[in-house]
Parts: sequence; C-alpha cells; structure tokens
Amino acid sequence: MADTDNIKGTIYISDTAANNEAKNPQTIQETKAQVEKIVSAGQKNIFYCKSVFPFDFFPDVITIDLNKIDIDRGIFFFTRQRISIPFATIIGVTGINDILFGSVVIETTGFEETHVQIKKLWHKDAIKARRIIAGVLACIKDGVDLGQLDAKYVTEKVEEIGRTATG
Repeated sequence: MADTDNIKGTIYISDTAANNEAKNPQTIQETKAQVEKIVSAGQKNIFYCKSVFPFDFFPDVITIDLNKIDIDRGIFFFTRQRISIPFATIIGVTGINDILFGSVVIETTGFEETHVQIKKLWHKDAIKARRIIAGVLACIKDGVDLGQLDAKYVTEKVEEIGRTATG
C-alpha cells in the first residue's frame, strides 16, 4: 500500500521512449509539433450559442473549435451531458428552420447515433452554426490548416466558405 502511495502523481519515462528520442530526434520533434498544433486548434473557439430559454428549460450549448464540436445538453438542474464530435467523423450538416426557431442536424460516422440534432436555436444562430461547420469541413477536405490563423478571421472566412458551399 505504501509503495503505491509513493508512485501516485509521478510520471516515468520508459527506457524505450528515451532510446527512441535519441534515435529519431527529428521524428519526435515533428510529433511534438503536431501535438502542439492540435492543442492550439482546440483552444480556438470560433462559435458559441445556446438554445432559447424558456422554450428549452435546460438549454443546450454548442461550442465549435477547429478540432471538434462540443454539445452540452442540459438534462436537469446542474446536470449536463457533453457530446464531443470530432470534425473527422462528420459527414454532413443540415439546418432546419420553422416559424420560431432553427435547428442544426449533424450527421456523423463512428457513433451509435448517426444524427445529432440541436433544437430551439435562434434562426441566426442555427444558420451561422451550419455555415461554420460546413466551412470548416470544406477547409479540412481541401487540406487547409486553420490553426495558424486568428480565431476571428477564421470565423468570418469559414462562415463565408460555408455560405458559398451550402447556400
């Protein structure tokens, strides 16, 4: 018991990892650069919106960054469910508008549910979310690296791309 208490919180680097770094410093540096790129892209939130209270008593929240879409579903008081959808798993996005509100439907692969729908958004938020998702998907498909760009610029441009790509 005492041995495991001493180990907690300590990270050990195996001899294999140290040997690999000595053998392939270029590959290790490239891998570290890729990890930093992913972390940086995940910290750039390019869109955020909530479903409309009181029509949705426990509002859902959508946050889009350059790696994924996070949907925080309000279930009950102080209870939320987070769904993270990586852009690599998204095959399409659809917007639905009715008389009062809009919805966004995200089609995915690799999940138990192939469609995720966010309802009761304001029309402008539903349209903007759909355009941004479509724009990011188009950039990923064309191999464009958005991680190096300013978040405000990315938001404007991917929305414009999404507008031209989907209407």
